[in-house]
Amino acid sequence: NSNELSPEAILVHQKGRILYINPAGVNIFGASRIEELLQMPLLKLVHPDYHDTVKFRLSEIYEKEKTLNRADLKLIRLDNREIDVEATGTFIRYSGQPAGLSIVRDVTERERSETALKLSEKRYRQLVETMNEGLGLADQNYVFTYVNPRFCQMLGYPHNEIIGSRLI
Repeated sequence: NSNELSPEAILVHQKGRILYINPAGVNIFGASRIEELLQMPLLKLVHPDYHDTVKFRLSEIYEKEKTLNRADLKLIRLDNREIDVEATGTFIRYSGQPAGLSIVRDVTERERSETALKLSEKRYRQLVETMNEGLGLADQNYVFTYVNPRFCQMLGYPHNEIIGSRLI
C-alpha cells in the first residue's frame, strides 16, 4: 500500500476525529502506536493559534466538499513539541459518510534552516555595509552589481552611478 510508504502523514478524519493514519503520521505526531491517534480529535494536535483556521478548513471539506490548497500550520505532537507543517485536504466518503483526507508534511527543519539562513544573510549584510574597507562586486562582464557605502565614499560617486557601470 503506497500510503504506508509515504513520507507525509496521510489521515482520514470524520467529524474532526482521526479514523486512519499511516505510519509516517504516527511518527510525525510522536506516537509510538497508531492506536494512540485513532479517534483523537484533530484539534488536540493543532496549536491553539491555528484552531480557527483548522475549524474553517474542516467545515469547507465536510460541508462544502471542497479540496483545499496547501496551508502552513503549527501542530503539537503528543510529546507537546511544536512542529511546522504544510497541510492539504479534500472531501471523501468513508463508510458512506462525509469525511476528509488530509496530507501533512513536517517542514520544521526546513523552516529552521530558512530562519537561520535569513539571520546569517542579515549579519553578513550588516558586516559588509559597515566595514571600513570598500567592497565592490562585478559580474562576468565586469559590470558592478554591488558596492558597499565605503566603496562609494572612496570613489566619490553615489551608489546609483556605480551600480551597472563597467569596472574596465
